[in-house]
Amino acid sequence: MDTIYHIAQNTGFLGGEISSTTSISFSSTTAEISASLSNANTFVRVVATQNCHIAFGTFGSTSASTANNTYLPANTVEVFYTGSSNSIAAIRNSADGILYIDVLTFPAVA
Repeated sequence: MDTIYHIAQNTGFLGGEISSTTSISFSSTTAEISASLSNANTFVRVVATQNCHIAFGTFGSTSASTANNTYLPANTVEVFYTGSSNSIAAIRNSADGILYIDVLTFPAVA
């Protein structure tokens, strides 16, 4: 599993345009998606409709997201740096839901 950097809210982290948005439905079995993370080393903004656990990794080898992975409370927006990961997996905490993923891009600094 790759190291994922969490960008804390209210730290002055600004910028970034949404370059793509996708979603995955999660349940008691892991749901994994790679399309939104086709470019590694990016930032993603995530929010879920229900409490869940998420994990980043390499598509196809990201085992399952489990209760030991990062907890994401429902309706809480978080931003993560994906490092070399190209997929995200989610599994429910107690109820099925949808994980929304926005891939962020940043303008070049002159």
